[in-house]
Amino acid sequence: MLFQPAQVLEIAGISKDTLRHWKRFIGPISGVDGRRRQYTLTDLVGICMIARAIQDLGLQISQFSDHADELFHELTSQLPPSGVPRVLCVVPNGMFFVDAGELPDADVLAYIKISPVIDSILSILRSETPMSPPQFELPF
Repeated sequence: MLFQPAQVLEIAGISKDTLRHWKRFIGPISGVDGRRRQYTLTDLVGICMIARAIQDLGLQISQFSDHADELFHELTSQLPPSGVPRVLCVVPNGMFFVDAGELPDADVLAYIKISPVIDSILSILRSETPMSPPQFELPF
């Protein structure tokens, strides 16, 4: 499934200016040209996780910039959820994923559970709120 920018903004609860600003720091969501960009489910989950970390936990976008490629790569392997609850651990010098039952004793700034973010996105997509339909990837 592909999502239009307006859908991403609505679901993530961020402004167009915020997304534009984040694109300068987060390589996986920056477009390769000036055309209208569409976003994958992985992009959407990553953007929502970053939005939650910034809005709810007070983290800065710069904390994600050095590790964005790893974050989005790991999210790709997590979708659809593998059945094992995963948590993103944000530490002072990076971030990493662990199983929910194996949280480290390290100096962790924030824990962000993946499944509630995905559940929230799916709930919005299933709701009766009028929203333009997602674009499915077609083989032609």
